[in-house]
Amino acid sequence: MCMGEKFEPKRIIKLIVGATDSTSTLEDLQSCLLQKLRKEGFLIILDDVWSEDYGQWKQILPPLMQGGGKEGGAVVFTTRSHKVAAAAGANTEGASLMGLPEEDCWQIFEKRAFGVGGSSAATHSDLRNVGKEIVKKLNGVPLAVMAVAGFLRETPEESRWMNVLASLSWPLSQGVLPVLKLRIRPYHHLPPPLKQCFAYCSVFPKDYVFDRSKLVQMWIAQSYIPPQRVPHGDGYQMHDLMHDLARWVSNEESHIMGEDGSSAREPNKVFHVSLSNDSVCYFKTKPYVHDPSSSVTVLEIPRHLFDEHLRRIRVLCLSYCDVEELPDSVGELKHLRYLDLSFTKIGLLPKSICDLWNLQTLRILNSELTMVLVELPRGMSKLVNLRHLNLHQDLVGNIPGIGKLSSLQELKVFYVGHEDGHRITELKDLVQLGGDLSIRNLENVESKDAAAQANLKNKLYIDELGLEWPGNWDANTRNVELETEVLEGLQPPPNLRTLRVFNNGGLRHPAWMSGKLPHSLRSISLHGCRNWPCLPPLGCLPYLKVLEIGGAGVKQVGHEVYGTVAYRGVRAVFPDLEELEIYDMVEWEAWEGVAAATATAGEETTTALFPALRRLHIRNCPKLRGIPHLPPSLAELKLHKMGLRKLPEIPPCADHGAPRASFLSKLEIHFCPSLESIATSLLRSLTSLMELEIRGCGELASVNFHFHHLRCLKNLTITDCPKLAQEEKDEEEPCSSSLPPPLPSPATASSVLPPYLELLTSDNSSVLERRLLQQEHTVLQNLLIKNSSCVPGGLRGLRSLSILTLMECPQLQSLPELQHLSNLGRLWVQDCPQLQSLPLLRGLSQLTKLCVERCPKVQSLPEGELPATVKHLRIKGCPGLKERCQREIGEDWPKIAHVPYKFIF
Repeated sequence: MCMGEKFEPKRIIKLIVGATDSTSTLEDLQSCLLQKLRKEGFLIILDDVWSEDYGQWKQILPPLMQGGGKEGGAVVFTTRSHKVAAAAGANTEGASLMGLPEEDCWQIFEKRAFGVGGSSAATHSDLRNVGKEIVKKLNGVPLAVMAVAGFLRETPEESRWMNVLASLSWPLSQGVLPVLKLRIRPYHHLPPPLKQCFAYCSVFPKDYVFDRSKLVQMWIAQSYIPPQRVPHGDGYQMHDLMHDLARWVSNEESHIMGEDGSSAREPNKVFHVSLSNDSVCYFKTKPYVHDPSSSVTVLEIPRHLFDEHLRRIRVLCLSYCDVEELPDSVGELKHLRYLDLSFTKIGLLPKSICDLWNLQTLRILNSELTMVLVELPRGMSKLVNLRHLNLHQDLVGNIPGIGKLSSLQELKVFYVGHEDGHRITELKDLVQLGGDLSIRNLENVESKDAAAQANLKNKLYIDELGLEWPGNWDANTRNVELETEVLEGLQPPPNLRTLRVFNNGGLRHPAWMSGKLPHSLRSISLHGCRNWPCLPPLGCLPYLKVLEIGGAGVKQVGHEVYGTVAYRGVRAVFPDLEELEIYDMVEWEAWEGVAAATATAGEETTTALFPALRRLHIRNCPKLRGIPHLPPSLAELKLHKMGLRKLPEIPPCADHGAPRASFLSKLEIHFCPSLESIATSLLRSLTSLMELEIRGCGELASVNFHFHHLRCLKNLTITDCPKLAQEEKDEEEPCSSSLPPPLPSPATASSVLPPYLELLTSDNSSVLERRLLQQEHTVLQNLLIKNSSCVPGGLRGLRSLSILTLMECPQLQSLPELQHLSNLGRLWVQDCPQLQSLPLLRGLSQLTKLCVERCPKVQSLPEGELPATVKHLRIKGCPGLKERCQREIGEDWPKIAHVPYKFIF
């Protein structure tokens, strides 16, 4: 774990134990850490430690010193200070890292300064000799070698190299900062705005995680760079040595109060201030107040602070400060351009905030579960320079007159209303909007003309657009003609990447979906458009990757989706589509393949359907009887609640002209009541299959159980298919012998289950006994049996089984002996109301967890105490067993007293 200069014992212990509860006390965490470390040996590495505070180390060290069990433990930390080692009470002298040998440093320098292979060094022998002299002066410090070599790489003049050599005359005790100051030379060649941007980073503490968009917004607020669209991105960290360099070039214009317990040395020179502890600052110039951590506690902001001391401030960040109110005097900050009140307790903003004419960014973010700010003051539309309004979108989307904020770049949600200031025409002048925009309550739009005035097609920076009508479908309240016209007027912009249309009640899809959809579209979701007689022609969108269609009322899908006469030259339909999800289309009856569709349309060109498809999910389409041939590129196929009579074919793919097996790795077939069989030829072609689930197919009576050719299969589930059991009975009736079939010979043992199967789930004891578990299986690790009247005796061949789960077996009365399962680690028995007793567990030397739930007829634990390896015991809904396991007085208490974690209720 990297510590940096911020050494917080509570945070460090939480990282070690993996705790997420923010309410845990230090004592609780210390106890938890001690319990965790007593079980086994440990090695903890703390990197880049700076704390010389013995009191902080005292809060961490006791659990570490007492832990480790029999194997012991060790804590290793790296630091640049011997005082840190003394404060931590290190019981060894430590290893002081010496500099790299000069030969190794030269290899680093040569590669960095001359390129891979050092070819330039051969042609610049003069530079080579100077470079070796430079390396000698760097005292084996790798970072210094990298920094100097990187600087000299772009300056091949010998005079420059000689100047650098002459400047390297500092003692080793000064560290590598003087080396980094060599970077000042290229720094001086930067444009002035970039110099300011780099120096500005010094106001943040070391190890601070920069948010890209926030930092750029601050630069714009300080007028270091001109206003521009702010990119979104991940967090970044500045190396602490680069931070030192930024502090050095900032020439003391930035100051972190409380960083070293001191105040600013020359307040009149300080332009940017941040607080790292309980500090309140007063300056006569224009400081930037920023809380870089969540450790700041400022209970109340003095009401006179803004009007007396900070009138020229441009950036004010009070995030994570424990303040509940912002004084009215904030309205006096006429130069303020950036205001961050995130993660505070402010519930209401003062009305004076609407007087901040120059404000560009307002951030009031909280966790998703906590919405502290309850409303915005009226008059927010006066903040005409606002570009970024980052707060709960329900508040932003309801700002009256938001259309006056013509510079706004972000508006995730807009709620359409009937009142002035809330109509859809408010969007007309917001041409700078970018990112994601969802327009809701579109039933309140009065006409097609009003919709067109929203000017969506000219909002060139919008990436994602959502058009949403209410989800409650009451035919008596929907104006279907109006909804048809309104959607027609909401033509999207040309650079759109994602389009969502939810619950439109129109009588047809808009004309712009038939020929004016942007080719840039990557994702389309159409949900609840149940009055559309057919789907729009989306098959010719060249870059569409994700398509979701749900709740449509269409009965047939065919050529109208693949394209019209205008697209005859296209040789692939949905050429780039990778994910297709179709759901809740209860009237859908027929899905034409591309061959049938092109024949219907009178085309002769051969086309491919979904040539790049990777995932196909279809659910709740009960009338759909068949699916076209699927491409060999398919990796995941889920078919739930459909009327399929047979599964679709997946042809082999061509590999350099030769056919090869399908890429399908996951196949789910759930609740397809008309499915009667699964073709052997289909299963044999799925040699890449890793997961196979068959559930709730009541008519399924024929499955070839010889899965041995599915060599990649790891998870197999077959449940709620009762006719498979009937098939077994029919096969068994001619058999005169009452003896169970013997285990097959090793030659045939591999002919049923795949060789690498790890999880097997079934509720059919006949299928398990007669088909799946008729041979020894050395790999199966997890077996789940549901709704079965008995446990098959074939368990004796499962030598690697580590998890056995028996659940929802209302007729199960007894369990077989399990002592031969030498690797069994977890046994779960749940919802077996007729089960009378548990088997002997004494010989299960790997058993660590035992769970018995809602098995009321189990009255006691088996004879002998539980194996010493059991660490977790859970008993629930078993009254007799609960009574016998009462602490100290229960008859079975001696059997479980050694178990450290017991949950009995």
